[in-house]
Amino acid sequence: MKRQTSSANPHGGGPKIGGSDAPASVWLAVERVEPSPETRNARRVYRQARLRELAASIREHGVLEPILVIPVGDRYEVVAGNRRLQAARLAGLDRIPAVVRFDLDERRRLLINLVENAQRVDLNPSERVGVVRQLAGAGLGVREIARGTGLSPATVSRWIRIAGNKPLVKALEDGRIDLFRAMYLAGTRDPALLSELVELAPRYSPEDFYTLVQQRSVATSNTRRGKVANARSLASLAERLAVVQAVTPDAAEPLRRIVEIASTLLHQALTLQGEREAPVPANVTDGLIGTATSLVSGQHVDHSPLPAVEEPVLAQACSA
Repeated sequence: MKRQTSSANPHGGGPKIGGSDAPASVWLAVERVEPSPETRNARRVYRQARLRELAASIREHGVLEPILVIPVGDRYEVVAGNRRLQAARLAGLDRIPAVVRFDLDERRRLLINLVENAQRVDLNPSERVGVVRQLAGAGLGVREIARGTGLSPATVSRWIRIAGNKPLVKALEDGRIDLFRAMYLAGTRDPALLSELVELAPRYSPEDFYTLVQQRSVATSNTRRGKVANARSLASLAERLAVVQAVTPDAAEPLRRIVEIASTLLHQALTLQGEREAPVPANVTDGLIGTATSLVSGQHVDHSPLPAVEEPVLAQACSA
């Protein structure tokens, strides 16, 4: 088995390697190099099959690209190159080529590690989204992240929105949706709609899925706006009826119709709210009809309170 070895150098490794135009590299003992801390490493899982493949290549050809490290006491910590370090250990190397940097603050180390990981093709979808979220959290703008990762600004924006949508991130982690289709759902916040579309995603081509998302999103938006408009209309109608003191006989039929419709709508609202066993009390409906009849006939109206319907019930009726 081939081993990359060398004599000691001033940095505790071996002599410098590379030409005068290349970054100054040294050989470091593998046992003295620690991986990046988890807070600075976007990669959460190392695929063992890929790692073994890299280790086999390293046994044959060595580590072709030096890792980037910083000194920490008498040891070193990886800034970029965690996977190469893991594979070098697996390959049985006792030394690894490295570029030692002394001028990197914590923010710069984070950015270098994240950008390197974002450029890797073997990160899983949730890790890739997590990288972009961390870059944004470190203070980089969309265009800066795009330049550093090679992603388009539109993709960066969508990934940041995905990262803020926890149910969608969970679906990515579980493998229930791929990253390409997940980008179409980045702005979907309705839990029921999101769950339904995630379930449907594997059945559609990307193009057809995009069309489906647009159609369902518009329909949901229209439904929501319609409910708000209905609630406002009912509130306005209630206010107008509240100021009526007396009416003429020709208003009898419209009033009865209003009472009947209101009773039916309230029952529907309660049913939608899971109150199927609690229909509008009959005494409330009878009282409303009696009041309407009294107004029409010009008789004295008993102004004692009608049987009460609890405020939460009325609120549910208006919002349903």
